[in-house]
Amino acid sequence: MSQMTNIETFQAMFAAWGKKDMGKVVSFLDQKNFTFNGLCSDVTPLNKLFKKFPDGIDGGRQWNEASTLYRKPFNMELVHLSESSDKVYTHFLMDVLYFDSVRCEMEFVNVFTFKNGKVTHIQTIGDITPLEKLFKEQARQKATAVSMFEDLAKKFQEQDVHGVIALLHPECEWKMPKTDKAPFNTFYRDFPQGGQGFLEWFAAFGANTKDITCLEPVRYTAVNTSQTISEWKFVGYQFGAYREYISTWKHTLVDGKFTVVQCLDNLDEIMAVTTPEQNMATFKNSFLAWAQEDIEGCMKGFHENVQITTPVSTVEPVNKLYKKYPQGHEGMLAWIATLAETTEIQDTKMKDLSADKDTVFATFVSNGTFQGKKVPEYETQWVCKFKDGKVISIRVLRDISIIENLFA
Repeated sequence: MSQMTNIETFQAMFAAWGKKDMGKVVSFLDQKNFTFNGLCSDVTPLNKLFKKFPDGIDGGRQWNEASTLYRKPFNMELVHLSESSDKVYTHFLMDVLYFDSVRCEMEFVNVFTFKNGKVTHIQTIGDITPLEKLFKEQARQKATAVSMFEDLAKKFQEQDVHGVIALLHPECEWKMPKTDKAPFNTFYRDFPQGGQGFLEWFAAFGANTKDITCLEPVRYTAVNTSQTISEWKFVGYQFGAYREYISTWKHTLVDGKFTVVQCLDNLDEIMAVTTPEQNMATFKNSFLAWAQEDIEGCMKGFHENVQITTPVSTVEPVNKLYKKYPQGHEGMLAWIATLAETTEIQDTKMKDLSADKDTVFATFVSNGTFQGKKVPEYETQWVCKFKDGKVISIRVLRDISIIENLFA
C-alpha cells in the first residue's frame, strides 16, 4: 500500500479536525518534534487566542482548545491548496465570530511542513490588524458606556434629579417586574417613559424605603457596546422590612442617551422578606405550636437551612442536650427531641419579645428538672435571624453552669 502524499495527509487531518476527532488529528503530527507558529496580538481579549503557544503536542492541543472556545466560524472556505517539496500551502477565507462579540471576515495562509509523512511544523500567516481595530473600537465604546453609567449612578446617589433626566432619552423605557400584590405594586409597576417616568419611579422608591445606610453600585460592567449591568448594594428598610441585598439593573444606551432602564430583581424573593412585626408573629406561632406539641406546625416557621447553636458542655449528662447540632430541619428536630428526653419543663413564660431589622429577640423564664434533678428558675435568650419569612438561625443563650453544677 502506497504512502499518502502530503496533501492527502493534510486533507485527512483537516477532515478529522472538522469532526472534532482530536485523537486522529494528533496521529498526523510528529509526536516529538511538532511546533506551531501562529499570529500574536497584544489587544485584549485577542491575546488569549493569538499568542505564542508551547511547542509540542500539548501546545497544539492548547491552541485547539482556545480556537474552539473563542472562535465560532460561520463559514470557512478553502480557496487554495498546493504543495511544494516538504510543504503544503492552504489559503482560507473565514467568516468568524470572535469571543461572542465581534464578527469579522479574514483570510489566512497556513504552511504545513512534513517529514516522513508527519506534520512537524505549522505556520499561520495573516493580517489581524482589522480585527484588532474592531476590538479596540469595541473597548472604546464599552468604556464610554461604563463612564455614562458612572455619571448616572453619581447623579442618582446625589439625588440630582435634573442631572439624571438630562441623561435619559425622552422616550426612555422603565422596565420593572410587576405585581398586583400590595404594597409591592406601588413600586413594581409600569411607569411612563422619559423624565416623567423617572420622577414617578423616584417618588415611589422614596415612599417605600427608609433608613437607608447603603445604596451604591458594588459591581458594574459593559456587557456590550450599548448595555451595562450593575449590581447595587441596598441596606435599609423597604416595604417595612429590613433588607440587605443586591439589586441588579441593566441600562441600554443609544447615541449617548439611556433608552432603557430595566430592573432584573427576583420579585418573589423581594416579596418573601418580612417585617419585624411579621417575624415576631411567625416566632409566636412556632412557639405556641411547640408548647402544644404540634411539631409539624412548629417547623413551619423554620427555614430548611436553619441552624440552631447552643452552649456546648463537656459534663455528663448535660452534653446530651448542649452540643453541636447539624444544619437544617434535621438538627432542629434533634434538638427538640433531645430537649424532651432530658428536660421536664414544668413552667415557662415569655418574658420579653422584640424585633430589630431581620432579627427577633425572645427571653424565657423557666423552671423544671433536667435528668430528674430540680433546676432553679432560669432565663434563656433566643436570638433568631430570619430569611424569606422563616427562622434561618437560632442562638440559644443561657448559663448552663447552673445545670452542670448539679452533676459536678
